Amino acid sequence: MKVSMEEISSTERKVEVTLPKEEVTGKIEEVYKEVKKNAKIRGFRPGRAPRQVIEAHYKDYIFQETSSRLISESLTKALEEVSLNPISKPHVTPDKVAPDKDFHYSAVFEIIPAFEAKDYLRVQLKKKKPQEVTEEDVEKAIEELRRGLAEISPVEEEREVRAGDYLIIDYRGFAKEKPLKELSSSDVQVATGEEKLMKEFEENLYGMRKGEEKEFEITYPEDFQMKNLAGERIKFRVKLKDILEKKLPGVDDEFAKDVGEENLGELKKKIRGDLGKKVAQQIEEKLKKNLIEELLKRNPVEVPSILIEDEYRRLLREFVLSFQRQGIQLPPIGEEARGKFRERAINNLKAAFIFGDIAKKEGIGVSDEEVDEKLREIASNADLEFENVKEVYVKRGLVEDLKSRAIEEKIISFLLEKADIQEA
Repeated sequence: MKVSMEEISSTERKVEVTLPKEEVTGKIEEVYKEVKKNAKIRGFRPGRAPRQVIEAHYKDYIFQETSSRLISESLTKALEEVSLNPISKPHVTPDKVAPDKDFHYSAVFEIIPAFEAKDYLRVQLKKKKPQEVTEEDVEKAIEELRRGLAEISPVEEEREVRAGDYLIIDYRGFAKEKPLKELSSSDVQVATGEEKLMKEFEENLYGMRKGEEKEFEITYPEDFQMKNLAGERIKFRVKLKDILEKKLPGVDDEFAKDVGEENLGELKKKIRGDLGKKVAQQIEEKLKKNLIEELLKRNPVEVPSILIEDEYRRLLREFVLSFQRQGIQLPPIGEEARGKFRERAINNLKAAFIFGDIAKKEGIGVSDEEVDEKLREIASNADLEFENVKEVYVKRGLVEDLKSRAIEEKIISFLLEKADIQEA
């Protein structure tokens, strides 16, 4: 057997394999004998048909099966000979099998590229100076808490819809008098005055009274996420079934107690502290993002397409699950969104290659004890028993992923310690 290897790119290799004619002839005979034993040919008992008759009926099958067996039996040995570890299924291109002739085929694979991380120490970064939490910031946070604790109840007086109302409506959408299932629903609660509805749709709700039905048309914008509706003029028939309003609690010590604090002063103090932590966390996340972007610029690396597809599908799956967990209807995923997911998948993998080599060079790892500590944090945050959480992670094969994330956190901390960070 003769084996040679060609480098197509940093992630692809082509292996050329030639098998001697003696091996080819022997394999043809092996397949021929199996076919002769089982062949059913009119006028002959099984195993009794002459060779030329069997070949006339089964020649193509014999040669195809010979080709398949020669490849499957030799490919692993050929890869070992050139020290190649493929990560993808081979794309095999065989020559035709012929008696008394050598057999040749080629196989193209994807591999993990050789990679060495460079220039990862003393990365120059700019860190935003945290802004002081203002009294206005605290008041806004209190208003959010008030809205969260507000009671929604039907409006008792007979009046028209106004901004800030919550409405129960039935609606039906029509395009050129044809009903649109995706724009039809019953007993839906919608909020006015919160910029959650299309402006033109919301404006047509104002002035309506409970029990009233109204018909109107709106035009969807050209860049609307549902491509089949973009730029379309749609007719709506809306029935207003009820008008609800939010009753906000007062801002006092009782309100503070309802959200778990002793008094209003303590509540404001806690909010101020939480907002400060949030700002600091956002600044740190931005710093980490800038670090990774700089590492990607300094370390160009080609990523195998099979890994890109796997990571792309994983990101899409996570996106879909995030909506399912919240019970929210999944929005259409257009080509632009898919392109962004693919770009993110590529960058994730490039970063993984860079971090992997840095971890190896700098001897950065995570012990079993450190993994257990991470699991304890998860258990504590979810108010669950550590043993139960660990059992779930082990059974679902999630421990390695947790370990990888812990190593990544360590690497980022190490790089930030070594970085040249200027506060701006």
